[in-house]
Amino acid sequence: MRKLEIVSCVVALLFLSGLRLHTLDPGQENSHDTYYHVVMADLGPGFFMSRKLPYMTMSYWFENFSDKELGFHLLLWALRGSMRAVNLETGAPFHIEHMFLALLLLVCFSLTARYFGMPRIQLLILGLVGFSPFLLTRLVAPRPHLLGISLMLIACIAFDKMNSLRQWYLAFACGFVMAWAYSNPHFVLLPAVAFGLHKENWRLAVCIPVLTLAGIAAGFTLHPQFPNTFVNWKIQCVDVMLVSFSRDNPVVLGTELRPANWSFILAEFMLIAVFIVNITLFVRRWMTQGSSALFCRQSPFLLISTVATLGVFLAIRGVEYALPFNMLALGMALSDSSDTKLQRYVGRPGFSIAFALLLLVAMVVNGRGYIRKATGLGITPYDDFAEWAETAGMPEGTYVANANWSDFPLLLYAAPQFIYSLGIDPMFAYHKYPDRVTRLEMFRTGKHLISQEELYEIVKSRFIFVSRYNRALSTDMYKLGYRSVYQGRDGDLFILPKPQRDTTSHDPHESNWLN
Repeated sequence: MRKLEIVSCVVALLFLSGLRLHTLDPGQENSHDTYYHVVMADLGPGFFMSRKLPYMTMSYWFENFSDKELGFHLLLWALRGSMRAVNLETGAPFHIEHMFLALLLLVCFSLTARYFGMPRIQLLILGLVGFSPFLLTRLVAPRPHLLGISLMLIACIAFDKMNSLRQWYLAFACGFVMAWAYSNPHFVLLPAVAFGLHKENWRLAVCIPVLTLAGIAAGFTLHPQFPNTFVNWKIQCVDVMLVSFSRDNPVVLGTELRPANWSFILAEFMLIAVFIVNITLFVRRWMTQGSSALFCRQSPFLLISTVATLGVFLAIRGVEYALPFNMLALGMALSDSSDTKLQRYVGRPGFSIAFALLLLVAMVVNGRGYIRKATGLGITPYDDFAEWAETAGMPEGTYVANANWSDFPLLLYAAPQFIYSLGIDPMFAYHKYPDRVTRLEMFRTGKHLISQEELYEIVKSRFIFVSRYNRALSTDMYKLGYRSVYQGRDGDLFILPKPQRDTTSHDPHESNWLN
């Protein structure tokens, strides 16, 4: 890496870290899921390689667990273990973990651009962190997608290097590593197909994606939680998408899975502008070179970025791949262009200055927008409930149902000694108990209020926690005569009457505590 690229990586990292420092107070994070990943890492390999997850009784994972981000948790476990070894703070906010993952992504992006000989890499790096308000919210969260994007970038180098079938291990390794490290390993098939089509050898064109797919299958098979890996992939990557496309969703999924609307597209106008420029440059090349333009060095990146950009209309998290690969497609077009007028224009010092000013404006605008939205919205675990439970003598292993699946990480982080109902993500609960989960979601969202007896029948627990994020539900429950044993800043714990002849509860302590 050259000095300017290193400086750009440092500036980008400081920009992302500065946003976190400005918007997060001690004990806070900007994502619910981050707490789950930290708990998994701290429990260690012996736990997150087990075949059962005893924390969620209504989830398929309760008896058939497979860690869909096993490689990420291994990496996080090693990092946090090293932090403890040198007496570094490991509580929230998890700034060091974020800096490590963000720097990994920035370095992988820079190395990919350097490998393909792109110009103005320092500007591409800054465009990566400054051009998209949505991607910015994803880049400041220490979560597995940062590792997933990094692996996708490195895979492009591996696929490009593969010039004969004797290098089969490159594609196979990309699939295998992705299967262990990220919940959507099939994403790596997109660059596999794109770079495969770019090869003049038709055998390579076919074998690169096939070998990558074989690597994914091998990663799922040579896995401590096989065969759960295959079933959980189907639930996570097939069932979730089918539900997200359905008009009558039985569960409310993560907001990043919603399709883009026009207001979102307008907010992402810089991404769309880069995409349009890429398409325009490719069309100009096609007009002068004909079908040979399909084999220019820009074409794999253009294909990946086009699919990812169109994918934003299905799920907005497609921006995670759309902007990085659009920036690389732009860099590749500028380096591989035979348009002499364009090359002369790009080579002028004024071009770099104008582009740098545009980047600065974008980073300031999007950074201020993020600060305005995120300040005061830091997410804290439910420590008040945990402290009350300890003072009240709630026995370890007590089953405390949670009405909202997204509350699970905050409960698990604060009080890992208890058992909960459902969490990361709700489709694993729906797969096992579709009727019960549908009824619980109808109740949680206020569409159908139910009696205490019916709620007990759904959750099979005498205790149900309703967090501060569902105050409207708590209000409705009090109006219906529900009784709480805890009221705090983080939520309410309601106690449900147990039917006399019910023997299905998971909690061995419920008959002896608070009766």
